[in-house]
Amino acid sequence: NEKEITCLSKQHNLILFNINSEKLIHSDLINPNCLYEDTKNEKNYKISIFEQSPVIDVIAIGYDVKLSDNNEKGEIICFNLKYFKSLKTFKCQSKITSLSFSDCESLKIPLLISSELNGNANIWNLESGFVIYS
Repeated sequence: NEKEITCLSKQHNLILFNINSEKLIHSDLINPNCLYEDTKNEKNYKISIFEQSPVIDVIAIGYDVKLSDNNEKGEIICFNLKYFKSLKTFKCQSKITSLSFSDCESLKIPLLISSELNGNANIWNLESGFVIYS
């Protein structure tokens, strides 16, 4: 049974290690600029935070997005590590400072809670992709 761990480096790269073999699997697991096909808008993405979801192989990645006009925003991508596939993207007004998953049994929907540098906090419905509370 393989055990893997994901870490964020000082250079803001996601790194994947296999604990059983004590080997580095990926040193630059996800290059944020490669996840987007729209290369006309020159954006500079830097991973600021990530959080493991309750679902195996799925993480949420918070990005600082520096736009060509020097404005900064935040984006969150839910990403499947096993299939190397982006599942959902959430746009935010400011840099992402924290992420947390919640499986609210009474609502019967998966939730992602995010906070931003500007003080905003959002609760996202992971099925619809919409904010249900801000």
